[in-house]
Amino acid sequence: MDAPSGVDGTTTMGCAPSVDQRCAAAESTASGLLQQLNQLHTDSGLIGFLSAATGAVLLGMTLMVSSPRWGRLMVALGLTIAATGLLDICLFLAGVGIGTTERLRTLLTSAWLAAIGVVLIRARPIPTSATRQRTSMTLQPRPR
Repeated sequence: MDAPSGVDGTTTMGCAPSVDQRCAAAESTASGLLQQLNQLHTDSGLIGFLSAATGAVLLGMTLMVSSPRWGRLMVALGLTIAATGLLDICLFLAGVGIGTTERLRTLLTSAWLAAIGVVLIRARPIPTSATRQRTSMTLQPRPR
């Protein structure tokens, strides 16, 4: 878990727009939106979102040299994560719930983290005691 997610999970919003009609009405105004941007819960979520999107694109650009297929996948995941953020803004301004896009973004971020794991595993085998022993045996001169 990253730091923004930890902060996001341990802080609460001033009110819950999903259950409080007055809060939902205030949230859909410009001043309500600006007030929301001053809340730690919202800011930490934005930092986590931007980190995931930026990290995926930058890692993808780096991987383009050594592994173009994985690089393209990472860039696509990063751009799709960013697109869910833009979709959130459009849905929010239209007065539609954004829960589905938040879930999609969580799924995409999880896919990105899983892809990082696969890339790292494929990049270099993890040495075990058996492979170290085999390597050291092949480097020693044979007895005569």
